[in-house]
Amino acid sequence: MEDQQKDIFNLQLNKESAGWILRFCRITQLLILFSILSGLVSIIHNFLRITDINTKLYTGKPLWYEYLYHPYFFLCYDVIWMIQVYIFWRFRGALKEAVTNLNNNEFNSSFYHLLKITRLSLILSIMGLISASYSLFLHLKYFD
Repeated sequence: MEDQQKDIFNLQLNKESAGWILRFCRITQLLILFSILSGLVSIIHNFLRITDINTKLYTGKPLWYEYLYHPYFFLCYDVIWMIQVYIFWRFRGALKEAVTNLNNNEFNSSFYHLLKITRLSLILSIMGLISASYSLFLHLKYFD
C-alpha cells in the first residue's frame, strides 16, 4: 500500500499570485493586532462587569437576567474569538512560509488551519444568533 497521497490536481502559483499572498500576510498582521487589542478590551470589560454586578440597579427580572447573562456569554465568546485569532496567525505564518520557501506540502498543510478557523467562525456565528435572538425576545416581550 502506498503511503503518499495522490494529488487531486496541480496548482501553479505565479509571481503575481505569490505577491498577493504575501501582501495578504502583511495586511493580516494588522488585522490580528487589532483583533487582539479589541478582544483584550472586551475581555477586561466583561470581567469588570462580572465582578461589579449589582442587581439592585435593575428592578425587572428580564433586565437582571440579561445583565447577569451577557458578561459570561461574551467572555466565552471573546475567549473563542482569541483562539480563532491565534489559529489565523498560525495559518498566516504557515502560508507565508510555504510561499517564501516554494514548498507545496507546507502550502497544502496551511489550509488545515483555515478549516479550524471556519469551524470556530461557525460556533461564533451560532453564539451571536443565540444572543441576538434572546435580546430580541426580551425586547418584544417586555418593551413593546
